[in-house]
Amino acid sequence: MNDRSGEYHINLKGSMEYKSLRLMSLPPHPAIEYDQVMVRMLSKANRGVGVLQGISVQVPLLI
Repeated sequence: MNDRSGEYHINLKGSMEYKSLRLMSLPPHPAIEYDQVMVRMLSKANRGVGVLQGISVQVPLLI
Protein backbone atom coordinates (compact mmCIF):
# COMPACT_ATOMS: atom_id res chain seq x y z
CA MET A 1 0.00 0.00 0.00
CA ASN A 2 1.37 3.37 -0.97
CA ASP A 3 -0.79 6.47 -0.68
CA ARG A 4 -0.93 9.94 0.84
CA SER A 5 -0.86 8.69 4.44
CA GLY A 6 2.13 6.38 4.11
CA GLU A 7 3.23 2.92 3.08
CA TYR A 8 3.38 -0.47 4.76
CA HIS A 9 6.81 -1.89 5.50
CA ILE A 10 7.39 -5.60 6.17
CA ASN A 11 9.52 -6.21 9.27
CA LEU A 12 11.34 -9.46 10.11
CA LYS A 13 10.63 -12.73 8.31
CA GLY A 14 8.94 -16.05 8.96
CA SER A 15 6.62 -16.49 11.95
CA MET A 16 7.83 -13.19 13.45
CA GLU A 17 6.92 -11.14 10.36
CA TYR A 18 4.72 -8.09 10.85
CA LYS A 19 3.83 -4.91 8.97
CA SER A 20 4.29 -1.35 10.15
CA LEU A 21 3.06 1.86 8.60
CA ARG A 22 5.69 4.41 7.65
CA LEU A 23 3.94 7.77 7.61
CA MET A 24 4.57 10.32 4.88
CA SER A 25 6.08 13.64 5.89
CA LEU A 26 3.86 16.61 6.63
CA PRO A 27 2.40 18.74 5.19
CA PRO A 28 0.74 16.39 2.70
CA HIS A 29 1.21 16.95 -0.99
CA PRO A 30 -1.11 17.85 -2.58
CA ALA A 31 -2.52 19.87 0.31
CA ILE A 32 -5.85 18.88 1.89
CA GLU A 33 -8.67 21.03 0.60
CA TYR A 34 -11.28 21.97 3.19
CA ASP A 35 -14.73 22.39 1.66
CA GLN A 36 -18.13 22.80 3.35
CA VAL A 37 -18.68 19.04 3.58
CA MET A 38 -15.26 18.42 5.15
CA VAL A 39 -15.76 21.20 7.70
CA ARG A 40 -19.19 19.83 8.67
CA MET A 41 -17.77 16.32 9.09
CA LEU A 42 -14.85 17.57 11.21
CA SER A 43 -17.23 19.64 13.34
CA LYS A 44 -19.52 16.63 13.88
CA ALA A 45 -16.54 14.44 14.82
CA ASN A 46 -15.27 17.10 17.23
CA ARG A 47 -18.68 17.28 18.94
CA GLY A 48 -18.70 13.48 19.22
CA VAL A 49 -15.29 13.50 20.92
CA GLY A 50 -16.62 16.14 23.32
CA VAL A 51 -19.62 13.95 24.16
CA LEU A 52 -17.35 10.96 24.82
CA GLN A 53 -15.12 13.09 27.03
CA GLY A 54 -18.17 14.29 28.99
CA ILE A 55 -19.39 10.74 29.49
CA SER A 56 -15.94 9.46 30.44
CA VAL A 57 -15.69 11.75 33.48
CA GLN A 58 -18.75 9.95 34.89
CA VAL A 59 -17.08 6.52 34.76
CA PRO A 60 -15.54 5.69 38.15
CA LEU A 61 -11.85 4.86 38.38
CA LEU A 62 -11.32 1.26 39.46
CA ILE A 63 -7.85 1.56 40.95
